[in-house]
Amino acid sequence: GKTCHQCRHKAFIWTECTNQRSIKQQCTIRLCDRCLQNRYGEKVEEVAASGNWICPKCRGICNCSVCMKKQGCKPAGALIKTAKSTGVSSVSEILRRGP
Repeated sequence: GKTCHQCRHKAFIWTECTNQRSIKQQCTIRLCDRCLQNRYGEKVEEVAASGNWICPKCRGICNCSVCMKKQGCKPAGALIKTAKSTGVSSVSEILRRGP
């Protein structure tokens, strides 16, 4: 079945990447509405309205555990609690700020 790239759960509301990786292959990454908002600060309604959304993995900013490990970083884990307690909108924003 189809699952969210970030949380790996099946979802009813999600966004699919529109990036063409090559002439014959389109990116298959999907993010659920919850992960899109909490992890990247993006709203599924705005993404859907644009009709042209490039996923965080294709943009090189994916903070899922698998992608973080591939980059030689520790998984971001449950940083959404930290993000909300410090007043930032998403995990991605914390990771961009750095230590």
